[in-house]
Amino acid sequence: IWGSSNKNIYTVGDYGTIFYYNGKEWKIQALGIFDSLSNIWGLSEKYIFIVGSLGKILHFDGERWREQNSGAANWLFGIWGNSETDVYAVGVYGTILHYNGKKWEKSVQITNKRLMGVWGTDPKNVFVVGADGLILHYDGIQWTQQRSGSNNWLRSIWGIDKNNIYAVGDYGTILYYNGKNWTKQKS
Repeated sequence: IWGSSNKNIYTVGDYGTIFYYNGKEWKIQALGIFDSLSNIWGLSEKYIFIVGSLGKILHFDGERWREQNSGAANWLFGIWGNSETDVYAVGVYGTILHYNGKKWEKSVQITNKRLMGVWGTDPKNVFVVGADGLILHYDGIQWTQQRSGSNNWLRSIWGIDKNNIYAVGDYGTILYYNGKNWTKQKS
């Protein structure tokens, strides 16, 4: 689910399902696709991405949805960006894609694990979470693995700023990042 206001909310799901809420009612947006859609993220109501199965990426420009060539056939589970020229999508087999505003490119593969979520504060501070407690960090130059202290799958990540980040996952796993270390939280 993603929205820019209480009158502009989207949600996605299986069989190409896209629902849009205009503040009064939910309406289905039929695009004639049947792929499973995993996640949605937007910079504004005129700049939205959806990712899903078989490397599916859809982009909304404020007028219509268009499919983009991801260059990947892998299932994508997470998407996030901080500008129109800096968007990341992640998925199975360690897939990390980067969108530069014109095309999607594969990042260097550093794991074969399933990647589930991505979030960051800026182009030099991007985090990815996934299978077996995996946390990757991008500093603008290279991806490195961080110690999570957990072997549970991490499904999502979100933060307030570079010193207040949360990752959540299976079995009630909640991890907190203070800008230096990840620590387990009670759930």
